[in-house]
Amino acid sequence: HHWQEHLTEMENLRQSVGLRSYGQKDPLVEYKSEAYKYFEELMNNVRLQICTGLFRSASNIESFENMLSLLSRTARAVGPTDAPAAPRLQTNTTVTGGGTAAAPEAAPEPEVQLPKITIRRDAPKVGRNDPCPCGSGKKFKNCHGA
Repeated sequence: HHWQEHLTEMENLRQSVGLRSYGQKDPLVEYKSEAYKYFEELMNNVRLQICTGLFRSASNIESFENMLSLLSRTARAVGPTDAPAAPRLQTNTTVTGGGTAAAPEAAPEPEVQLPKITIRRDAPKVGRNDPCPCGSGKKFKNCHGA
């Protein structure tokens, strides 16, 4: 529901920013800066809500580690990404007797290296001012290059 509040804030900002021209300020610049602040606030609220949901769903450390490993396996199954792999969580659990026992660490799984595939273009590259290959007669930039 944060995005709905964000849209309401943006609508109110749009209506109120016109009055700032009386104060010798550019309304467009004012709108952009205020809108960016609202967007950052929205993103922080979404991040907070996601993290809160994750930590509440993991009632103990074991289920949290299981969830992380599941996410890691899912990410590997989907394919390679530019994002780094999920960080390995190392914890010490406190035993009721006062001592600490290290959590058993699973053997690292070997990472599968997929072959790199180069994508080659069949047709020559179409310039922006060349006629569009769809046959409309328009320039590429005004047809499919927009």
